[in-house]
Amino acid sequence: MNLQLIILGMIQGVTEFLPISSSGHLVLLQKIFDLKEMLFFDVLLHFSTLLAVIVLFFKEIVEYLKNLKIIFYIFILTIPTGIIGLLIKKYFSFVYDNVLISGIFLICTGVWLYLTETVYIKNSKKKIELEKLGILKSIFVGIAQGIAVLPGISRSGATLGSMLLINIEKTQAVKFIFISSIPAILGATFLELKDAITEEVKFQTGYIYAMIFSFIFGLLSLKFLINLVSKQKLRYFSYYCFVVGFFSIITYLFFITSSTNL
Repeated sequence: MNLQLIILGMIQGVTEFLPISSSGHLVLLQKIFDLKEMLFFDVLLHFSTLLAVIVLFFKEIVEYLKNLKIIFYIFILTIPTGIIGLLIKKYFSFVYDNVLISGIFLICTGVWLYLTETVYIKNSKKKIELEKLGILKSIFVGIAQGIAVLPGISRSGATLGSMLLINIEKTQAVKFIFISSIPAILGATFLELKDAITEEVKFQTGYIYAMIFSFIFGLLSLKFLINLVSKQKLRYFSYYCFVVGFFSIITYLFFITSSTNL
């Protein structure tokens, strides 16, 4: 069991920041490992990866706090994120353990990554500085982040793709999307923690190991993503999303077929 938890922690650390959907991978692995939904465990893993963001971008966070315009943009984009996230959680919660839906959304993430980077590369206009993001573009990024609560829709992929689509300079964009996600992740974590506390929570030592691996692999994946984005190789992740998406769909069909034959 501890090994499975560690594997899930590693997967969370890698996939939380890479544009390949951590939720999509966790839904698939929990199905393969035959694990029930572990809300409290998920909260701990999200907290670990949040620490990775704070540690890696601590200097940038301090700089953002001195810039009221960027803080305002983060506030604006967090509003649609929160509204959309709450609506999806309330009315579409059935999608969170559905491997088929997760697989379909993974494929959608792949298409989005491929298209947005292609548009960014072909756009000959001068790249927009982060301070010129504006209110409407902030709302657009916030909507993308809100939709990303769906399993299979990568949060980093949705937000980074939206930033590239509106032609924000990519190195500034990749740092901004992770720092601006801190309020949304904190809010979602507290909401999940509230739900988790209402259940009977049994803390396992394996959770600690999983959190450590999630933090370490989160740091590594963040650095890896920044490197690939700077080289304009984001589309490589789209190919990966296609593969995992189709594998998730095949896995769903396999389990459906197996249960039918019993």
